Amino acid sequence: MFKPIMLQPLADDLQPAGEPIQALSRDVTISGIGWISTVPVSDQYLSIDLFPDTHESRCVIVRVAHQLQSGPLYLGGGAVVVDWQ
Repeated sequence: MFKPIMLQPLADDLQPAGEPIQALSRDVTISGIGWISTVPVSDQYLSIDLFPDTHESRCVIVRVAHQLQSGPLYLGGGAVVVDWQ
């Protein structure tokens, strides 16, 4: 089941860079996550809020491993490098 998530692009120093991107999660594991969005990701790192609509925010830092366009959607995925609570 897909869940809403928020992707925050990060600069190389892991500081926010650009506007957050709304997405849907897919293939979530302890070591990585996949997402679907209507906006491409151009940065190497993302902070991903796994519960953006709740008060129980949980963010992970992900290194983008792949992204491909399928019609109007972008399918991306990456490896978790930092798990912040």
